[in-house]
Amino acid sequence: MVALSEADSKLLSRLLRQDYYSTKSQNDLGVKGLKTAKAIKKSPRTLNDTEILEAITQYNNGTLIKVICREYGCCRGYLAKLLKAHGVKIVRRSRLQKEKVQRVIRLHATGLSSRSIEAQIGIGYKSVQRIVRNAE
Repeated sequence: MVALSEADSKLLSRLLRQDYYSTKSQNDLGVKGLKTAKAIKKSPRTLNDTEILEAITQYNNGTLIKVICREYGCCRGYLAKLLKAHGVKIVRRSRLQKEKVQRVIRLHATGLSSRSIEAQIGIGYKSVQRIVRNAE
């Protein structure tokens, strides 16, 4: 731990009291040549018409919104608004692959318990139970 002089301590407390998003320079506080951090507002990347149509097609083909956002560099909320504005119904998609879901159902039909299916496939037993319940 470092001991501060009384002058440094006062300066530090003034700096800490100053609003982080203030645009005032620290020269007003007695520090020369430094400026306070400004709020960085990143505007969301907007998609043009062709990118919107491609995103709609990808979503309708089963691609997750998160994956589409990563590809186009936009946020999830923005893309969801665009999809809704273009009449696309947003549905909750399973992160599990269809093959895994089908395998869980097959293994359950053979009489295996949720815990043994969990060990074989590598998903939680609660997920196994949910898949089986939804399949019935």
